[in-house]
Amino acid sequence: MAETLAFVIHQRPYQEHDTIVSLFTERYGLLPVFIKGSRGASLSSQHLRACLQPATLLDVDVLTSGHSLSQLRHVDSLSITPPLTSIAFVYLSYINEITRLFLNENSPVPEVFSAYKQCVLALLKADDEELAFRQLELALIKASCLTISFEVDGLAQPIQLDGCYDLDCEKGFFLVDSRTAIVQPTFRCSGLFIQGLNDADLSGLDNSLLKRLFHVLKHYLYPNTPIKSRDLYRALKRCQ
Repeated sequence: MAETLAFVIHQRPYQEHDTIVSLFTERYGLLPVFIKGSRGASLSSQHLRACLQPATLLDVDVLTSGHSLSQLRHVDSLSITPPLTSIAFVYLSYINEITRLFLNENSPVPEVFSAYKQCVLALLKADDEELAFRQLELALIKASCLTISFEVDGLAQPIQLDGCYDLDCEKGFFLVDSRTAIVQPTFRCSGLFIQGLNDADLSGLDNSLLKRLFHVLKHYLYPNTPIKSRDLYRALKRCQ
């Protein structure tokens, strides 16, 4: 049995009274957990449902297993989550969706967990959500199977801050004026921009360029997996 901080990022009913929950934990990364009796009528079941709310920071004890679903032994909420606005719900759906898409189960990624937690705090406070989202997206990129370096270019040469670079999703960044320049680049940026990515200091970088980078890399890794929460966002905007 092990204790860890966690967020609920997805859950589905199982049989009559139980639930299978996808927890994003600080200690284990994504962790599918079987929760017995969570949909029952008892006081303990009501306590479980009250805790297992989106955007609520949890302290959980889980019994892990290498061959089957882990089991939840105990849970307490460490925060009180207010009712989510429509836009906050869509934002939360987005960060949950990309987290589940990019991460493998049972693989600890503390940097991503920290960025996810900051995202949740930002959307609950409605305070600079865009920057928090970009930080999470960058953390997911760095935790993915991509071999792109933000320290050196595709030829293992130091990034030139005043240089202009094109991105090869397999090999990395290449100077535009070099012999290895990409014929039809999907992403172009400055060396200064790449340095900001390497330092994870996104506060002074172009938000639209950061969004495009994540879109390009997500499409490269998962070309046939649409981000459904984007449709929710567009539908919400049409109704406003």
